[in-house]
Amino acid sequence: MAGLTVGIMVIPQGMAYATIAGLPPIYGLYTAFIPSVLYFLFGSSKHLVVGPTAVVSLMIESAASSSGLHPSEPGYPQMVFLITLMSGIFLFILGITQVGYLANLISHPVISGFTSAAAFLIGFSQLKHLFGISMPRDSTIIPLVKHFVNNVEDTNGWCLLMGLIGTTIIILFKVSKKTKWIPVPLFLVVVSILLTKYLKLDEIAHIKIVGTIPKGFLPPINPLNNISESKLLKLIPVSIQISLVIVMESVSIGKTFAAKSGYTLQATMEFIALSLSNIVGSFFGSYACAGSFTRTAVNHNSGAKSPLSNLISGILVMFTILVLTPLFYFLPYTILAAFVLSAVYKLFDYQEIIFLWRVKKRDLIVWLSAFLGTLFLGIELGILISIAMSFFIVVVASSFVSM
Repeated sequence: MAGLTVGIMVIPQGMAYATIAGLPPIYGLYTAFIPSVLYFLFGSSKHLVVGPTAVVSLMIESAASSSGLHPSEPGYPQMVFLITLMSGIFLFILGITQVGYLANLISHPVISGFTSAAAFLIGFSQLKHLFGISMPRDSTIIPLVKHFVNNVEDTNGWCLLMGLIGTTIIILFKVSKKTKWIPVPLFLVVVSILLTKYLKLDEIAHIKIVGTIPKGFLPPINPLNNISESKLLKLIPVSIQISLVIVMESVSIGKTFAAKSGYTLQATMEFIALSLSNIVGSFFGSYACAGSFTRTAVNHNSGAKSPLSNLISGILVMFTILVLTPLFYFLPYTILAAFVLSAVYKLFDYQEIIFLWRVKKRDLIVWLSAFLGTLFLGIELGILISIAMSFFIVVVASSFVSM
């Protein structure tokens, strides 16, 4: 039951997160399938669900775009898969050298500040789908706000109405404890598709739809094809950053649910599982993946007892890829935006701000540095600032102890 529940949840989520990464929705399904099967084979957590996540999707888009490619260009997907491959290789290196444990030195205020800023950037990136307006891609908040203000007068009212209703329904059902058994994602997808198709909302109301999604799997891809050595060297820093975020997201989630259920997470196996999920996936249309807190929580609460739930959800996604993708033709992008917005609003950790203000004002400065750095300077510089702040805190704290 847990695997089926997660599978129903990840299908629309995966397609939505692929749009954050600048990819067509089908790549979100590939990322929901291949890593889940590999994690079932090699992972040690009984509950961790691996696949597309909002923060890593944003980092992938930022990294691929910084190489000079626009998501609409033919070479963009290969660049994404190359970054995924390199991130997987660095994950493997971090694991076998045990350097990955340096991720434990990154303090919680830094992680919270970074993910809170990422939530804002992800949210603003989805406003073009929610409002039905044209907005260029950008990785910092000021241009995004400017683009939105300049284009908000072109808002498609029907698009906005459908998106807001979808977002509200998802959030209300998430909050309600009595309706956990209702497959809201499936219900919302089916209803929005039927309304759009039979009321011809794509023609009459000009609501943008997903359109044709190819059925079946891609032939194997070579991410290294026609890639110069200089380009590889330029991608090393951002690939290391992405691998560190994957570690921070996945291992912290895995440890949390392992502690709740009374078992120990095997760190070495986690690095192997995560690295293989990204390395192998990069050859088959899957982009960078990590542990998902939301889907892991659902998996745990649905009674999962082993990694088998990953395999079951993967099989459901595989069936969707092989058989059901034509049914998503009339799925509105504004509904995909609703899935993203209803997921990322929880990433803004306002409780952490209140706690730090009351208890640890020094750490609040750290939180603000990570938050503002990421928000105004972008994901890549933001995470560098965040990591630098973490190590600075460790060094300062160690010097005071030694005194």
